[in-house]
Amino acid sequence: MLCRSLLIFDDFQFRIRAIDFDQQFYEGNIKVYMPQFFKENLPYVKLSMEHLNEKTVLQYQQEERSSIVHRVRSERHRIKDLRDASKTQILSTKENIERLRDGYAKYYNNEKYYHCHSMTDIIELNVKNVIRQVQL
Repeated sequence: MLCRSLLIFDDFQFRIRAIDFDQQFYEGNIKVYMPQFFKENLPYVKLSMEHLNEKTVLQYQQEERSSIVHRVRSERHRIKDLRDASKTQILSTKENIERLRDGYAKYYNNEKYYHCHSMTDIIELNVKNVIRQVQL
């Protein structure tokens, strides 16, 4: 799962990205997957809140989701191979999986997360949710 945000101010682009991909498969804390919660990103979050209105934020979110969907579609075979390989591995502890699953279920108000039993299931549901948001 790739989390990122794009901010543009006076022809400057700022991108906020999540932590290393391999680390994301282990962590149980939902905030690890949301770069807006990183203390290092606080100045960018404040800058965004001061200068972007809700309409602009929604536009950037839609653009980023569309970009993710494009990458998923163009790399679907590689993503399938990665998913298949990750399903055969123990990527995290049961406690971290449950904590992340429950955190996402509450944060997104989505009961489908409770059906996830592995980090791979959670990541796959996140990607599907992004795709659905773009198609709406």
